[in-house]
Amino acid sequence: MLLALYAIWKGAEVVFRLPEVLLPVMLFFYILLVIMLGMMGSIDFGRLSPVLGGGLMPVIEAALPEIVSFPFGQMIVFLMLWSLWEKPGLPVKYTVNAYLLISLFLIFMNALNVAVLGPTISGISQLPFLKTVRTLSNLKFVERLDILVTVQLFVGLLIKMMIFYFCSVKALAELTGKPAKWWVFPVGAIIYGSSFLERDYTQHIAIGLGPSLKLDPLFQVAIPLLLALSIWVRGRLQRSA
Repeated sequence: MLLALYAIWKGAEVVFRLPEVLLPVMLFFYILLVIMLGMMGSIDFGRLSPVLGGGLMPVIEAALPEIVSFPFGQMIVFLMLWSLWEKPGLPVKYTVNAYLLISLFLIFMNALNVAVLGPTISGISQLPFLKTVRTLSNLKFVERLDILVTVQLFVGLLIKMMIFYFCSVKALAELTGKPAKWWVFPVGAIIYGSSFLERDYTQHIAIGLGPSLKLDPLFQVAIPLLLALSIWVRGRLQRSA
């Protein structure tokens, strides 16, 4: 929280510089762990078969609304960040490319977990990649590689929390007309305090994949469509005028 608070207090440039600095470290950890899994012979992509064994409908039922909303339910946040774009036009190409790249990355990592653990264990595990990396414990020259996964989790959650935190402060500043720094500490205090409301990780997941997931399509699909419709109508009215 203090890291995020400091970055947001310093402004958008620092907020976006932090992920740029941390991204190469994260990628290095992922590449290192995947190479080690390959060297150990732990990866068996035969565990992924049969592909579409039950047809296409199970995939669609799993994707809607859960996968569409999580982990991709950040459309409102992206739209708020677009206002910071300084070049002409909008960064549509960069946003779509980022979505495609992260989609391929998540597909590969999920496939890797299934290829190492099998579909049953990877399906019931809360942190499947952590369990995947623990299969490397047979290596004699290195131990406790799960610390790398823990660092990745904390860095990833830091960046996600910081972006949402930043957009909350930005929204309050625009709605009230007060400087953004007025809201950095109150919003941070609310985030920190609310993190103690859930008693354990199980309750956190139950809320996140329960009532919260039902609201996500509203922010992911409905509001952006209404915004697009209002922009289109306003553009037609301006052209006619």
